[in-house]
Amino acid sequence: MNVLSLIKNQMDRQHRLSEAQKIQLKAYRGVTYTDAPKESHLATELTYRGQAYHMDR
Repeated sequence: MNVLSLIKNQMDRQHRLSEAQKIQLKAYRGVTYTDAPKESHLATELTYRGQAYHMDR
């Protein structure tokens, strides 16, 4: 393994750990936690390089 991949793996591990700690902290404080709604809010009117187009869902 090269050095950059080792550093990236370490950073990923640290990020996952901090996210897990945040979740545990919320659970420990007794704060009710609700997930965001599962609906997707995709825009249907889009623009690409100045050209507007409509995307059907």
